[in-house]
Amino acid sequence: MAITAETFSTANWQQSYAVSNASVPLEDLDEPLLATNDAMQVVVNSTSVINLVRSRFTANPLDTTAGSLAWVLGLVGLVAAGRRGRGWAILAAGFTVLTLGPFLQVDATPPLPQWSQDSPLPYYWLYNELPFFSKAYRPYRLGVVVLLCLSGLAAVGATRLTQRQGWTLAVLAGVLGALQPHWAGDRPAQRPMSDARIPEVYTQLEELPDGAVIELPLLYQPISPANARFQYHQVVHRKPVLNCNQLIRRTDLLAFQAYVEKNTFLQTVVDLGRRPPPYSFTSDDLLDLADQGFRYVVVHPSFETSQLHLSGFHGEADRLGQVALQMLHDTFGEPILTSEDTWVFAFPEAPPQPGLTWRWTGEDILDVPVPWATLKLPITLTPEAPLDLDWPEGAEDAERLTMWVHRPAQDPGEGRLVLEGVGVIETTPGTWTRVEMDLPSGQPPSLSAEGGVVHVELDRLQLVGRSG
Repeated sequence: MAITAETFSTANWQQSYAVSNASVPLEDLDEPLLATNDAMQVVVNSTSVINLVRSRFTANPLDTTAGSLAWVLGLVGLVAAGRRGRGWAILAAGFTVLTLGPFLQVDATPPLPQWSQDSPLPYYWLYNELPFFSKAYRPYRLGVVVLLCLSGLAAVGATRLTQRQGWTLAVLAGVLGALQPHWAGDRPAQRPMSDARIPEVYTQLEELPDGAVIELPLLYQPISPANARFQYHQVVHRKPVLNCNQLIRRTDLLAFQAYVEKNTFLQTVVDLGRRPPPYSFTSDDLLDLADQGFRYVVVHPSFETSQLHLSGFHGEADRLGQVALQMLHDTFGEPILTSEDTWVFAFPEAPPQPGLTWRWTGEDILDVPVPWATLKLPITLTPEAPLDLDWPEGAEDAERLTMWVHRPAQDPGEGRLVLEGVGVIETTPGTWTRVEMDLPSGQPPSLSAEGGVVHVELDRLQLVGRSG
């Protein structure tokens, strides 16, 4: 699809983000929408002027440029090399302009200013006119070529210096470059890029009979830390997995959409973490999945929320509500494998009766509003200041309380989270954990802190077992 200034309207910009974070329903995706989204990825993944000036050395690819050290070495090399360095300098300048994408952006904030729309950059013409160039819709990646050119410029400059000066420059540049991950940008060498551990339950899954796996929630974009690791876990359990990070490609995504539309169970579990009840599917479609070789459904009642992940702020898509979990228990029974962060359900050995339609409405579930939940801000609790929630009518008859709890890794507080009159809520800083507690009859309890301050986020706080 050719790009024009009109392609990058505010509406298309917002729609592109909605597709990228999977908040657009899968059934609403079509070829024109995805073609526009692909074109939008060009400007969304361009280097802004602010990021170019910052020249930050960072592990986040959307902020990455060649880095201040590379530019300094390139400038020194240009001065030293003279005419010999002009070729490298021209290449470095040219690819730097290409990293800016089709239109100049000051801070990558929509809408695109009119003056930018009226003055397209070279990337615009190459994308529209040069065959196959449109497949390279990540302009910031050309920063790697800029880095190569600046390195070449520095090397040519070093050869023009005296032997002593050249060796001094080479050694100094080598030491600074090797240590750069420790002092520049977000200092990626001082923390892990990702957690390479794989839950033990996946080793146990590998020992079970063959069968394909569906990890829930089933998402059509790799938008959250947990979902992005499903294929990594597959290297241990070695079973086919329906979830696929390659759905960011238009053809694969449309094929996935066509496959899901044929099955009511898959339609229900797509984006299950954000899809409200009622949930419904037929026994025939569950039988059809079993006939195709599907055998296991995996759910995560706990997952880490490390901000090292580019899309970590979309973790709410991984938090299943009580109605969704009730649906899974009713359909598959108790999990055959369990751990603190993973449950594995198996398709029933006795096939369900054909022609049935099952439906879960959540009529016995009461949602409790959580302060500041939409703002994603932690709540501060102290022993002297408990949190009196706005319990809904009928809450006094509830049997159980379920919720997702998160204490920030940076500052969880030194206290313990307590449900007054019930018990301590066990939490791990830096992890979203699903909590389920039995309630005494009578007035619903308050949340409080014990032994000091507690900073906590709450989500999907629900009461189960309403009378009547």
